[in-house]
Amino acid sequence: YVALIDDLESIEDDVSLDDADMEILHTLTIHGPLAQSMLVRHTGLANPLTSLKRLMKLRLVAVKESLGQTYSPKRAIRYRLTKDLLESPEAFDKALAQLNRAPKQEEAFLKLSSGQNNESFQRADQEAWSDASHKAALNALVKRGWVEKYWVDLNRLEESYIARQSTTFELSSEQASALASIQSLWQTNSTKAVLLQGVTGSGKTMLYIELIKDCLRQGRQALFMLPEIALTTQMIQRIRQYFDCPIGVYHSRFSPAYRVELYQKVLRGEISIILGARSSVFLPYKNLGLVIVDEEHEASYKQQDPTPRYHGRDVALVLAKQHKASIILGSATPSLESLNNVVSGKWEKVEIKNRFNQLVIPTPQLIDLVDAKKRHRVKGRFSQVLIEAIQGCLDRNEQVILYQNRRGYATLARCNTCESTAKCHQCDVSLTYHKYSGNLRCHYCGSTARLTSRCASCSSQQWELYGSGTQRIEEEIESLFPQARVLRMDRDTAASRKRYEVMLKGIEEYKYDILIGTQLIGKGLDFQRVTLVGVLDADEMLHFPTFRNNERCYN
Repeated sequence: YVALIDDLESIEDDVSLDDADMEILHTLTIHGPLAQSMLVRHTGLANPLTSLKRLMKLRLVAVKESLGQTYSPKRAIRYRLTKDLLESPEAFDKALAQLNRAPKQEEAFLKLSSGQNNESFQRADQEAWSDASHKAALNALVKRGWVEKYWVDLNRLEESYIARQSTTFELSSEQASALASIQSLWQTNSTKAVLLQGVTGSGKTMLYIELIKDCLRQGRQALFMLPEIALTTQMIQRIRQYFDCPIGVYHSRFSPAYRVELYQKVLRGEISIILGARSSVFLPYKNLGLVIVDEEHEASYKQQDPTPRYHGRDVALVLAKQHKASIILGSATPSLESLNNVVSGKWEKVEIKNRFNQLVIPTPQLIDLVDAKKRHRVKGRFSQVLIEAIQGCLDRNEQVILYQNRRGYATLARCNTCESTAKCHQCDVSLTYHKYSGNLRCHYCGSTARLTSRCASCSSQQWELYGSGTQRIEEEIESLFPQARVLRMDRDTAASRKRYEVMLKGIEEYKYDILIGTQLIGKGLDFQRVTLVGVLDADEMLHFPTFRNNERCYN
């Protein structure tokens, strides 16, 4: 906010001020300290920043910062019978008798009388009275003086507290052996970090659940970290099958008010299990006993922008050390740092070498597109082998995932005249063409430009598009398989948490045949009908401008 340093009378005569300066000073004198937005409203100045800088330089005003309380609890109106009617049966019968010609009011009156002391009625049934007829009946009873309104605070985390019958399961012999090894290590040193290396489908999640149960028996909290926000939706559904205690989900897609309530409940120790992305390491745990870092090799644990810059896996190790908690890091392809920690003796390693129920690990098939093009075995971006495999899955009513780690339509726009590339004027990286908006977009800062813009080098407007993103893949798949139900899942289509949850539910309910997506679908999701996964332009990952590109391509 902006505040005066001295009174107007103390301003020296030789100080030169214009009309805008004087208007700001008079406004602050009358109203006192004001936020900049309120200062604009009171003065009518479109842009007071120039005047404020001048006044600050003259030491006439100062800009100060203060923390304000923006959180407000979620509230709702509830109805109840007045105290007079509850204490006097005669008054109650008299009021009821007068409602014989108003059936809606009578129905509401009787429901309120029967559920007056029923908490579930107050929460669920009154929420169902959202239509106009019920509201009109309740408001009419309020006017008669027989019903009163009151406010209640609602719990934004209500879904976390739903009681469920916990499910039991039986570990395989290899899972049981791995679990016994981990428990034995922690009996010797409970703070020793354990790297759990298990092949995909080996059942690492089941081990996590058993370890969480051990943690809860000790009366302590458990943190389950996932690399992507997208994974929390499916994982929370699995976790809730085995626990009937409160489970909190924390990541940046939730509203600030939701996160405030979760923060407060974690601080008070009311939530036993927290499932979250990398930012969940900063919650104020009261009695943390176990930290689980799933898919610890993922680059998504590292936050680059906005600040603070940190690596979620490394912060989790420090967090576990501060709370003297156990920590386990799981992966099918551990990072090189983690393997080095095992070799140096800092961590212990436990392996699961086989899939659950001895399922066979699929053998990847590499397609040489250069050779396939020479043999005319390519249609568009797809080899004939992949096209035939997709058609076979569709004939068997199975689902297909096509992974392309580039969103947009084309990854490069090049000028036909001088062959220069369209680049972001802020980040100096190539712009990606998005067909549905018709814009070139920077995936780093979000700036956009029209494809019809003039080339910065030669002023030409003739552009040619190169590369393929998820939009182009979707377009070609729809032309190759017109009868297939295609879903594209990337940050453009799954921008909100609810939209993403709807997409996942649609895949699980077999509303789609072919799923095209970026890394949102490439990390830990489990779909029962998916029998084919195609990774398009797999060698592109080897050319990313990072020293970890070989490791990430392997992972």
